[in-house]
Amino acid sequence: MAFDPTRTIATREEAIAVAEAMVHLGPIRDVWSTAAVHPLAVLLYAASPAATSRGIGWVGTTLRGDQPDIPMPPGLRWSEPQWHDICQLWAPEDPTTVFGTSISTLLYGDARQADSIAKTMYAAIEPWLPQAATFPSKENS
Repeated sequence: MAFDPTRTIATREEAIAVAEAMVHLGPIRDVWSTAAVHPLAVLLYAASPAATSRGIGWVGTTLRGDQPDIPMPPGLRWSEPQWHDICQLWAPEDPTTVFGTSISTLLYGDARQADSIAKTMYAAIEPWLPQAATFPSKENS
């Protein structure tokens, strides 16, 4: 079984450090690398033992836009898109933090920009995924 970097995350600060390392060591190093760190940190934290313990495979599933058949902790539910609840895991008292705002860019921003950021995030986590899958593009939808 491959190493799951989410298993080492116990705090938001650790999620940020892991996201920064994954993005900056990943294959895509451009302007989108910086933009990808915050939303990836939110996802890594949500998948960590500090939140849901879903692991890196769940991060890949979420980035691909698959609707996972996984129950959320009490009080949370999947919405369309499910990212709103993920932001709640990061900052239940204020999901509109800079990290929540970075998620909003993916949800409501320009499709090309959102695709570039999401592809950068996916490329950063792909080496840790149990099975690589094709990343879909929202731009052509």
